[in-house]
Amino acid sequence: MRSPSFTTNRLFALALALFGLFAMPAAARDLQFAVIAPDQKEASLRYAAELSNSLAAHAHVLDESLVSSAYKSVSPKAPFNMTAAEARNLGAVVGCDFFLLVRSADQRRSSYAREEYYESYAVVYAVSSRTGRLVDWSLPKFEAAKPGESAKLLAASIPGKAAELAEKLKNV
Repeated sequence: MRSPSFTTNRLFALALALFGLFAMPAAARDLQFAVIAPDQKEASLRYAAELSNSLAAHAHVLDESLVSSAYKSVSPKAPFNMTAAEARNLGAVVGCDFFLLVRSADQRRSSYAREEYYESYAVVYAVSSRTGRLVDWSLPKFEAAKPGESAKLLAASIPGKAAELAEKLKNV
């Protein structure tokens, strides 16, 4: 039979380990991200997929099909203008620390100053699932003389944007 102090020490060690596991700050564990393209347009879906792939090198990104199913179950009326409560609810249903809402497009432009040109842009909103608050947003955009060139420039900027987001959100 074991001594009472041996049993007490083992219980104390177990309690300490459990406390350490559950009290670990978010920065010390792998953050979970969800990338969502609410408008379901080709450019937005393409940017969201590339952002997810690049972000996966820095953090855990949830599977797109699972995130899409969870998003559709909540289906916010105005996904780019949610209240904090709606955003917290969406984050809870998706099961992530942060979700990124993405809208992207390629457009032909013209102005008095220059001939026809093309613009590709992406708007990325980073929302905390815990608070429901917007914690970051960005609007990378690129212009070029030919339609495919601006899209290539935008795509080339994604890995840097993913690294920047992962670093910034680890400190939130």
